[in-house]
Amino acid sequence: MSRSESFLTVLLLALLLFPLRALADTGDSWWAMAREEAARDGYRLVDTAGLLQMLRAERSPLVIDVRADYEYEAGHVTGAVNLEFDLGDRGDPGPAKRAAFEALVGEDKTRPVVLYCRNFRCVRSGIAARWAVRMGYVAVYRYPGGLFEWKEAHAELVEGIVPEQRALAPGDSFPDCRLALLSGEGDREYLGLPPDTKWLSLADLSARFALIQLSNTSCPECVRETHRLGDFFRLVEADPVLAGRLKIIGIFIYDSNLAVVKFRRRHEVPYPLFADRHGEIFSCLGQAQVPLAYLLRARGDGTWNIELVKRGYFEPDEAFLAAIRSAVIRAEGTD
Repeated sequence: MSRSESFLTVLLLALLLFPLRALADTGDSWWAMAREEAARDGYRLVDTAGLLQMLRAERSPLVIDVRADYEYEAGHVTGAVNLEFDLGDRGDPGPAKRAAFEALVGEDKTRPVVLYCRNFRCVRSGIAARWAVRMGYVAVYRYPGGLFEWKEAHAELVEGIVPEQRALAPGDSFPDCRLALLSGEGDREYLGLPPDTKWLSLADLSARFALIQLSNTSCPECVRETHRLGDFFRLVEADPVLAGRLKIIGIFIYDSNLAVVKFRRRHEVPYPLFADRHGEIFSCLGQAQVPLAYLLRARGDGTWNIELVKRGYFEPDEAFLAAIRSAVIRAEGTD
């Protein structure tokens, strides 16, 4: 068994219970929560079989994808239209968004409307459904499973995905990228870069391992994950095994340098953040959604091996820390 295979095997075994807990969370408890919210706010829920039946009915519903436009363009339910809702719309989406909603749906308040976002953890479809009811629409449905569940069941009824781009997976090389440093000397020192360096190339990173988070400033789940990753960063820096060996980096796709700088200041993010303004890195990875996290291992020749991919929101905790620590010790013991 190669060093890379040994590292990945140990890490996957150590993390075995971690995804099982997450799977349990997205089962009956999430449906129960969704049912309570629907009953409270006056709309109805529809599952995958029910949505398929609705789409085949003589009077098909208007399906609205409430994710960000870049997520919609990367893949959406066939025939769906896009109108983004976010956590800031909880209190009031504002007159412009209400007008945009009415323009999409029309004046007929009985027209069936189905709203969805990413998956069960994405609450934006619930926010949109609540406001649709408050605006007087009487046939409002929420599809809690979101695009992830729909794509798993009916990939043939998804538009916008570029089929020729394979998503990179464990064992692949992380794309070589050159990123502009945004926050000066503190980041240079953390990353082990010479003074006055203006760019980070992963080939120049001296650490043995890297945890890279891909996010977007308008993604509510990304904000929550960034806060959790900040706590995880402090655990890593206090750990005698991982400090200096594991570096944490955030890359914000489709965001400007200024937007990322403001985001870091506002949320007091302790680890370096970078901007992938035009989504080049995201495109190379073959992905369609954020947040994403990649655990990388330096091969020693300037390239980085992808050891683990975490798609969607995850909570790095002390169990995750211990798993990585064990894997790092095992990997370094094989040198």
